[in-house]
Amino acid sequence: MDESPREMYERELGPEFGRVYFELWRSWSSAVVRRDEYKALYGNPDNVDLLNKFAGHFFGVLYIVLWDDLLLCITRLTDPAKTGTKDNLSIAQLAGYCEDPELRKEVEYGVEKAQAAAAFARDWRNRRISHTDLDYALEAERDPLADANFKKVSAALDAVHYVLNTISMNLRDTDIANLVVGQPGASVLLARMKKLVDSVQYMDSLIDSSGNEDSRDFEIVEKFLQKFDRPPTSDQLRMVFNLQTEARRFK
Repeated sequence: MDESPREMYERELGPEFGRVYFELWRSWSSAVVRRDEYKALYGNPDNVDLLNKFAGHFFGVLYIVLWDDLLLCITRLTDPAKTGTKDNLSIAQLAGYCEDPELRKEVEYGVEKAQAAAAFARDWRNRRISHTDLDYALEAERDPLADANFKKVSAALDAVHYVLNTISMNLRDTDIANLVVGQPGASVLLARMKKLVDSVQYMDSLIDSSGNEDSRDFEIVEKFLQKFDRPPTSDQLRMVFNLQTEARRFK
């Protein structure tokens, strides 16, 4: 039986070091996948327009949830090694496992850079996501949150990758690719939404090739139904009118 990634890291780095490294690598990988899903949904204005036309409020809520989740992923990865008496699973733990002084120094340097890159996310976590700072809630303009954008999110994740890759290159002689190939999610959703829009618009063109703005033209709809030997019942008419309404919402 092939060994799992966790077993591989434990074998190559030692049981404790390998397990910690694996969990951090897995957390980083998960954050990269979530970043890419976020970008697929909201990184293109045309996609945002499509989402807004489908269900603007829902995708607006999802935008906030995904963004906050990304910032939490970054802060967890770059937290201090301890909070009070409790150890944290963060890249700050890794230097302590490096026996070679030069490697330990390089890892510590990488951790410091990653923590600096993640400072903006920590401000968001401390004052808006995990807690609601009263002064910020009442007068946000006087003490705004740290500037945050997608570029900074990617830079922070790149900095975490640098630390993980430094250890992998020195102790495993293996480079860790700075990307994660996961199951397609957002891209598939968008593709299916676009196909659905194309389909209903095509059907609308068959119902009324003139593109009449009045989607309640009973005569046109009745003629369309007659082509398929469908009786112009209230249910049939309602279904066609609904299709036309949805098709023209995306023009």
